[in-house]
Amino acid sequence: PLRARQRDLDLVERAHRPSAAALRDAGELARRSTVDVAWAAPLGGRSRTAVGEFWAHFPTGLKTTLGGILNAPWKLSADRRAMLDGIYNRELLVGVVPDLVQDALPHLRLAGDPGSVLDLLPARGREARSFGDDVINEPVYQAVSKSNSLPDRNGTLRNPAHLTLQPRDLDEDWLSAWSPDDPTAWVHESVDATSERRSKAERLIGLAKGGTATLTSWLEAVVGRPTAESSAAALRLAALMLSSDRTASEHVRKAKIVLLEDETLGAPVRGQVFLRADATSSGHDFLHPGLMSQPDLGDAFATLGIEVLDHAGELRAALQRNPRGAQWAAVWSIVNQMDAPSAYAILREEIEAPLTAAVHARTKAGRWHSLATVFLPGEVIPANSHEDAEFLVDPAFHARHISLLEQCGAVSAPRVVRGKTEPWLEAYRVARVDKYRASMTGGSKPAPDYLVVDGDDIPWPLQLMPKLSLNARAAMTAAVLRAGTPADWTVSHKTQRSYPTVSVTNPVVYRVHDHGVLPTSVGPA
Repeated sequence: PLRARQRDLDLVERAHRPSAAALRDAGELARRSTVDVAWAAPLGGRSRTAVGEFWAHFPTGLKTTLGGILNAPWKLSADRRAMLDGIYNRELLVGVVPDLVQDALPHLRLAGDPGSVLDLLPARGREARSFGDDVINEPVYQAVSKSNSLPDRNGTLRNPAHLTLQPRDLDEDWLSAWSPDDPTAWVHESVDATSERRSKAERLIGLAKGGTATLTSWLEAVVGRPTAESSAAALRLAALMLSSDRTASEHVRKAKIVLLEDETLGAPVRGQVFLRADATSSGHDFLHPGLMSQPDLGDAFATLGIEVLDHAGELRAALQRNPRGAQWAAVWSIVNQMDAPSAYAILREEIEAPLTAAVHARTKAGRWHSLATVFLPGEVIPANSHEDAEFLVDPAFHARHISLLEQCGAVSAPRVVRGKTEPWLEAYRVARVDKYRASMTGGSKPAPDYLVVDGDDIPWPLQLMPKLSLNARAAMTAAVLRAGTPADWTVSHKTQRSYPTVSVTNPVVYRVHDHGVLPTSVGPA
C-alpha cells in the first residue's frame, strides 16, 4: 500500500484488481481493470472518535464507525445515497479495507495515549451506521487481531495473542501501585480510558485468544521473577487492596506473592505464613529473610495478618488446618499456653461456622464431639457422672478451658438461645408443614418452601434428651420447665396472606412429652 500524510490525516492507499465476478457486478465501473481504495485516518484529537464516512471521490453521506474516510469507486444507488449490496462492493469491503486498516494501524499510535488506536476501529456490530459499515465490522477485527494492534505497558503495539488484559474497573490507587514484572506482556492501561475502548480490546483479545487476568493473576504479575523487591511490592499492593476493598480478600488470599525461605512463592493467608521468631521453629512456612530489609512492610504485614510465629500464630495455623475429632487435642494444647480472651478472639476470627458446631471438646469417655452435642459439668450431668460420660465435657482435660468453652457457647443445661436449630426441631417443622398442607381441601396447596413454622426462641440444646440417662433427662426436663410455659408457634405463608395463619403446639411441648422425665417417689420416670 501507498502511504502519505497531509494535515491531520494519515493516508494509506491500495490498488485492487477486481475479480471477474466483481467486474460483472460492477456494471459501468467494469471499464477499470484496477481500482484504488484509500483510508484517510485521523492522526489524533477528537476526530478519532468521530463517525467516519464513505466517499466515492466526493462525500456520499454514508457513515461508518471506522474512524476517518474510506474512499473508493463504490457502486452506489442512482441518487448516491446508498451503497448497493453486491459482489463488487463486498470484495472491496471484505478483501481490501481490512488489510488497509491492518497495515496502517501501527503508524497511528500516539505516544501519549497508545490506547487511542482503538478509537479508530469500528464499533460493536449492533451499532452499524450503514450497509458498508456492517460488512466491514467483523473482517476488520479478524484482520487486526492477527497483527500488532494492542499497546503493551510500554506503549508498543503488539499482537493481542501475546498480551493479557487487566481486570475491569480497577481502583486508580491500585493501578498506580501496580508494576508488572514483564510490561510487554500486559495491555496498556489507556485501553480502559473509555468503556468503548475496553470493549474493543476485549474483542481483539478474544479473537486472538489472548489472556484476560483475574484479580489474583493480575496481582501475581508483580512477582513474575521471585525476588525480595518484587514480593515486597506485591505485598504492599495486596495490603492496599484489602484496606480499600474487603471484597478483594478472596483474590488476594489466593495470590502467590509471598517470597518464602525456600525461594518459592506462597499466598498471604493468615495462619499459614509467618515471620520467623528464632532459628529453631519448623513445620511452617516462613518469610524469606530478604523481605525483612524491604521498606514499609510493617503495615502491610499487619493488614495481611502475617505475624511472628508465637502461640497466637500457632493457634491460627492449627485452626487453618480445619481440625477434626482428636486433632483438636493439638488446638487445646496451644490454648493452654494463652490467655482465654486472646484464644477466644482467634477462634472467632478463624472459624466461620457457629462455634458450637465447629469447636470440639473431649468428653469424659475420651471421644471428641462438638459443643452442641455435649454438656459442661453441672446441672444436667455432674462432674462425677459415669453413665453420661459420652456427653460430658471432660472436667479434668478441660479444667483450664471452662470459661472459654462457655464463651464459645457450651452450656451445662438447656437455656433459651436465639436462632439455634437442631435436627429434631427441623423434623418438627417438616411435620407441621405436612399437616398444614394436608388440612387444605380443594384448590391449590402452597409449596412447602413457602411455609414458615416459627415462634418464640426455645431452650437449647434438646437433641441429646433421648440419649441421656434417666437422671440426666430428669435434670434436663426440669431446666426446660423452669424456662416457663411455652407459647404456641404458628404456620404461615411467606408472601400470600390469602393462606391462613395457624397456631401449632410449641415444639418444646412435643420434645418433653416424647422424651422428658419427671422425678417420682421411686426415682425418675
